Amino acid sequence: MVNQGGLFTKTPPEQTLDDWVKAHVPENERSFVLVKMLVPTKERLKVLRMLNRMNINQSTMFPDLGGAAQFCNMSAQIEGY
Repeated sequence: MVNQGGLFTKTPPEQTLDDWVKAHVPENERSFVLVKMLVPTKERLKVLRMLNRMNINQSTMFPDLGGAAQFCNMSAQIEGY
């Protein structure tokens, strides 16, 4: 968690985080309460390369053997990673 800078959120059963925000945060205060970014599939490789250049990748987020293996696999699969 330290490497990921992780935070955990728990919502009531059968309720999504989007629905919880809509129900509990006044509409005039919602501008930056929750931001959802959707990356088009055609931009996926470009975004992964950019994140890697910022040192955000599997080996830094998961500093164990599994993270190292995932990083090696991504390096082999994505040209210029």
